[in-house]
Parts: sequence; structure tokens; C-alpha cells
Amino acid sequence: MEVGEFFNELIDSKALDLKTLPYVGFEFLAQYWISVNMNNSKVLKIEKEAKKESTWSYWKKQNEADDVEEDKADDPLFSVLIDPDQLEKTEIIEQIVLESEISEVYTAAIKFYIYTHMSLDEGLSEDRSTITQQLIKKCFGLLEIENPSP
Repeated sequence: MEVGEFFNELIDSKALDLKTLPYVGFEFLAQYWISVNMNNSKVLKIEKEAKKESTWSYWKKQNEADDVEEDKADDPLFSVLIDPDQLEKTEIIEQIVLESEISEVYTAAIKFYIYTHMSLDEGLSEDRSTITQQLIKKCFGLLEIENPSP
């Protein structure tokens, strides 16, 4: 059994407490997610020098203060080759976003989740608007699940 699969089973069985998952645990699970999707040709690893400005880079520039330096070392370096709804193991990231009580972890998980929908391969350029709308709709759906209205 692969280590990532082991963690996936722990998450599914609720034996791994995502509320207190440390940042290094999130990093490990994010790398596992990238590995699974790369092995299934759903994401493509991007070399740092070859990385172009993507929708993600544009989004970050629009949402960061002018005086904050962009920390590219923390950016995942992959491009999504298919509709993000078809990516595997995304439920792991969603669960971390919803359950983590550690701000460093849930902030990184939210950024990673958005990145999986915004760092699209050029072949998906015609679908960017639709994918962005799907992301927004899915995020609101997740918020409704977490905070149902009275």
C-alpha cells in the first residue's frame, strides 16, 4: 500500500484528525494529490523557469496587497489538463478546507484548491469562464453544507 493511500484510508475512516493536521501533513497530502493526478495524466508538472502567468498568477496579483512580495516558492508547479471536476482525490483537499482549525493549514488548502481550478492548461482556455463559475458554485455549495441556513 502506498503511503498516500494509507493516509486516504485514515481520512475516510476518520482516524486522522484533520482539525489538528499540521502544515507538514497538508504539504504531504498536497504532494500525494499532485502525484496521483500526474500519474493519471490529469496534471502536468511545470518547471519553475517555464512557468507562465496563469489565471492563478493573475488572481494572486489582484488579491494581494501591493506591498506584499509574491512568494513563488509556495506556489504548486503544475498545470491542470482536464476539467478540474474530474481530478482525483480532490475530496481530501475539500475536507481539509472544511475541517482544519489551523489557519496556516486551511489557508494553504484554500489556495491549493483554488489553484487546482485556476492553473489550467492552454488547451482549456475556452473553458476558463465556465470552470471559474463552477468553482464559485462549488465553494458556495461547500459553505452551505458547513453552515446550513436555519
